[in-house]
Amino acid sequence: MLLKLKWFLINRVVKYYEQVNKLWKVQMDEFISTYGNKNLPEKEPWWDILNGIQRMLQCCGRYNFTDWNRNEYKEHGSQVPCSCTTSNMKEWFCDALKNATYTKGCEADINAWYEENIWILFLIHFGLLVVEILQFIISVWLSSIMRNNVVLPTK
Repeated sequence: MLLKLKWFLINRVVKYYEQVNKLWKVQMDEFISTYGNKNLPEKEPWWDILNGIQRMLQCCGRYNFTDWNRNEYKEHGSQVPCSCTTSNMKEWFCDALKNATYTKGCEADINAWYEENIWILFLIHFGLLVVEILQFIISVWLSSIMRNNVVLPTK
């Protein structure tokens, strides 16, 4: 039984990793193509997350800074998000300067971070599952006690 549980959990981790990786790739492409669109203000928090990732990892785009050529919301073709540069400007787009633009893509660094931390994420998920199971067991136990009038005896 325990061996089956371990196999099931490992299988779930692998499938979860594949799903997250696939979703990340689709979302990243969508973020790049819609970034800066003034008609989509509801996407701004996601773009802020993307900006934070690019600044923190000092990367630009999914594969490299040329991914931003697909974006139609720039003023001109040589612009990239300001988070792709060493600039501290709070604008959506800045001119891509040769020595001030991050050239490497973010995908490899994000995959490396995820692979390093997947077990921590899994253990947090598993810990929450254990807590839920314990809550269920305790609630069944308390219900049983109450039904047997141990807590609330009748006269």
